[in-house]
Amino acid sequence: MRNDDASRTRRLHPERFTSRYYGLKRLAEAMEIIAKQLATPEHGARPVIVDFGCGSMPYRPLFIPHAEAYHGVDFESNPAAEYHLDLDFNSVNLPNDTADIILSTQVLEHVAMPQQYLTEARRLCRPDGRLILSTHGMFKYHPHPADYRRWTAEGLTLELAQAGWRVERITGILGFAAAAFLLLQDAIVTKLPPIPLLRSFCACILQQGVGLLDLLYSEEERQENAAVFLVVATCKLDSDVMPEREVS
Repeated sequence: MRNDDASRTRRLHPERFTSRYYGLKRLAEAMEIIAKQLATPEHGARPVIVDFGCGSMPYRPLFIPHAEAYHGVDFESNPAAEYHLDLDFNSVNLPNDTADIILSTQVLEHVAMPQQYLTEARRLCRPDGRLILSTHGMFKYHPHPADYRRWTAEGLTLELAQAGWRVERITGILGFAAAAFLLLQDAIVTKLPPIPLLRSFCACILQQGVGLLDLLYSEEERQENAAVFLVVATCKLDSDVMPEREVS
């Protein structure tokens, strides 16, 4: 299996022995629901999707059955990307209003200038289009190649609004105690001897705690504190005021 195929499979269908099993599983489940809701056309043509910072395009299989086209955008170093990001201007060589859906998964925390990134995503999106974005709330430092920030749901809503996006809903992935236990898991596992089998076994055991603790939280409570936030946003007019957040 190619490296990008393996990475895609790990994200979309995580194995039990991965240290991210429950978070990845629940994010994939939430993403699948959104893909069915937004990428399945009720009227007219099938949507054009731009995966902005595509990496291995882990969620492409969820969207491609419903899409007219699926375009990957990333650095030139990513051979899977059809279009590349101009680092000098933080822009993509695609015309305005290209996409019906902009997909951005676990990218924003690695972007040095998020407003430029989100504004470029807004330019690429048609006026009636959607942004589907996931990023971290509570999570350990993980440079790829850098790791700049974390958000609250309120802060992420403000960040998006300043770039011309209206948040329709936010879904939290892993509630407060589950997210905190995930951080504890990472702190413990990294202090173990660097034996892959030992670390994988311990992470698998601790992941059971993450999964059980997550059952304590409602969708509304997960929106307040979560390891990952999954956002659906729409283009907003310049005259719009800052919207209130809606829970999923």
